[in-house]
Amino acid sequence: MIFQGAIDLDIENRNVQAIIDFDTGLIGFTEIVEDKTIEYFFGGSPKEFKVALFEKLQALFAQKSYANFKICRKSETIRAIGKYLTENE
Repeated sequence: MIFQGAIDLDIENRNVQAIIDFDTGLIGFTEIVEDKTIEYFFGGSPKEFKVALFEKLQALFAQKSYANFKICRKSETIRAIGKYLTENE
């Protein structure tokens, strides 16, 4: 089952939604231009899409984050380096 949620974004003269895939944790954007659907990955999307999403979500952000290093990309890199170094001792 595909479980995705859409958030309408407030971008002048554009019809854009942020799409959150709750199965994969990925975020992307979908834009309708002249009855055509254009899909973007988060990283390859126009900057204004990301700004509009964060502006929409800002009211939901906690005053203080507990953080979560298990989902941090930097944590993945450190684990991979540590594993490599311990295997080659």
